Formats: sequence, C-alpha cells, structure tokens
Amino acid sequence: MAAIRSINVPAKGTRTPTVAEQRVYRKSVSILPMDVDQLPACSKTGEISAEVRQALHKAAEIKQAMAQTRQAIEQHRQQIAQGSRPAAGEPDAPPHLAS
Repeated sequence: MAAIRSINVPAKGTRTPTVAEQRVYRKSVSILPMDVDQLPACSKTGEISAEVRQALHKAAEIKQAMAQTRQAIEQHRQQIAQGSRPAAGEPDAPPHLAS
C-alpha cells in the first residue's frame, strides 16, 4: 500500500507532484511434493539469490537421501516378511546411513 503524503499548494498556484509506482511480485514454490530431479531445474528459473539456490540444491540432496532410505527400509521389510536376510554383498543399511 502506498503512503499518502500531503502537498502544500499556495492559493492560485499549482504544483506537480512526482509519483513513482512500484509493483512487488511474489512467487512461491512448494518443494516437498516435487520430484527430486525438478529441484535443480527450479533453482535455475527466475532470479533467485545464491543462498536460495544453495538451499534448493541442499534440499534436493536431502530429498534424494530420504528416497534412498525409504527404499532400503521397504526392501528390509520385504526381506523380513519373507524370512530372509540381505544377500551376500548387500549392505545392511544404505551407504549414506552406514557408519
């Protein structure tokens, strides 16, 4: 909302005010439901700061790790349901969780 300023105008006089208009545009993007591959592309569109770009890349890395963890958990659940253990050479935990 623009600030309203009064202008003193002498009787029988005129004044020409200078008016500057400004429009502020906002855009928001919900990144949680996005596919992991869309996050880096999202950071390349429009004018965003380096900090936001870095945060989007970090979000993509975290989301990828979450997907890998979910997949590993599901595989372990299936193995437990079948009464089997991981095959030889298969890690017990995803690489990013192994210590």
